[in-house]
Amino acid sequence: MPQPEHRAESPKASLGAVLCEGGLHENSGPPPADKAVGSGVAAVRQKRPWSLSSAADASMSELETCPICLDVLCHQALGVCVDLDGHRSCSHFFHLRCLERVEGANCPQCRSRFFRRAPVPRVNDHGWRRLVAPSLLRRDVAAGLRACVELPPEEVDALLPEGKGDEATISAEALEEVLKSVQDYLPNTIESESSSEEETKRSSRCRCGRMHIRRGDRVKRGPCTKTEDNIMEGQLGSIVRLLEGSVLVKWDRYPKVYQYGWPHPDSEVLGSASFTEVAPDAQKLQQLTLEPHLGTGLSSAAAEELLMRVHPPEMRQQIALEDLANCGRQLGEEQLRRKPDLFHRVRLLPDKRLVQQWFDKSKPCQCQQSGCCGGVMWSSRAEKHLGREAMVLQIDPSDDTVLVETSGPCECKIWYPRLAVVPVFDPDLEDEPQFKVDDQVECKMQTGWQPGVVKEVLWWKQHRCGPVPYIVILSTGASIFVPLASLIRKAP
Repeated sequence: MPQPEHRAESPKASLGAVLCEGGLHENSGPPPADKAVGSGVAAVRQKRPWSLSSAADASMSELETCPICLDVLCHQALGVCVDLDGHRSCSHFFHLRCLERVEGANCPQCRSRFFRRAPVPRVNDHGWRRLVAPSLLRRDVAAGLRACVELPPEEVDALLPEGKGDEATISAEALEEVLKSVQDYLPNTIESESSSEEETKRSSRCRCGRMHIRRGDRVKRGPCTKTEDNIMEGQLGSIVRLLEGSVLVKWDRYPKVYQYGWPHPDSEVLGSASFTEVAPDAQKLQQLTLEPHLGTGLSSAAAEELLMRVHPPEMRQQIALEDLANCGRQLGEEQLRRKPDLFHRVRLLPDKRLVQQWFDKSKPCQCQQSGCCGGVMWSSRAEKHLGREAMVLQIDPSDDTVLVETSGPCECKIWYPRLAVVPVFDPDLEDEPQFKVDDQVECKMQTGWQPGVVKEVLWWKQHRCGPVPYIVILSTGASIFVPLASLIRKAP
């Protein structure tokens, strides 16, 4: 960004008249008191110009830096660690982007336990004082300004009224004057990008020229109007079953399942979508329900449920989102969500910051075992799978968490807070088992089809008592899980 000394009316530019290359003019020194230019940064610099060796001394080398990446703090959106009530749990500042990548729920500087990573509002926002210096302690104000303002630390300290001791405070009126005086030194910060913004839309085009997909992949309705599905352009959905030359798609806001030929390389009917993409009206609804001081609002799953409750569906385009947001705040997240069932498919929510907050609020493990890593904690592995589908393997009511196994391209087992997963449509729940116990079957192994006998049938429509539909005893005596219907067939 342009350096402040290049601004036409900047006090830094006037400072250059006093300074010269290589040092100060021989007549440099404190200006006469009757020529003071008032309060604020300009006055501080007029009184103390000899404290700087050149105009470049107000450069990045003197500014506060992020403890994680060591880049200048004020040039990016900032974040702090807060407790359950929204108050800061320690005094440290970080780039929000860096803090969001910290694994676990302890400050990387002092190791204090926190329960949320909160973005710091702009200095000219009323929320800044409430978060940074709620008690108007001078040390808190000074630390906040040093992190947010493009001024050297000694100039920030000189702007504030004198105070004795760590508990010295300043008046609200004095703080307002200070904040007004630093407005010209607020840089244009780079907003922190979430993983959904950093992730490009998923393109599955292979070197062979085709687009390969998996069950659970997200798709978007293209602009083609030559079909009879009446699905609106831009609607998001998921692949729920792969067939020979076609796929079954369940659109998020339509009850039926639709079959389409695949692939559609021109995306006229089906196009690939990011795992973390959320419909624009659902995003807007989330923003309207956001509580800034707590950093919480409805999840994308709760917002979709609110929109789905509008009947008839044609009214969704006409109803005011503000009215829906008020309804959502009254109902709350829990009332708008379905709980996951054991061994059923779910989707990990794409709402990174909200999921991260639920991780940070999770109870630490109390087992005291030496090999324990501390309980459910935010990690890069947990972030990487947001928006993807998985199967619930365990449910732990003691800390309201679930263990899931992701489905393609990897099969990771990760604990998540229960609210971080949402049940998804699964056509397998309507299917009756093809085989029963003691049926003679063949299973597809790496070496080919091998004979065996069905030992257990674990799936019966909605009822499931295991992670796979069948357990088979092969003729070799080995017991195997059969996860897919395509891997088992009736013996000849």
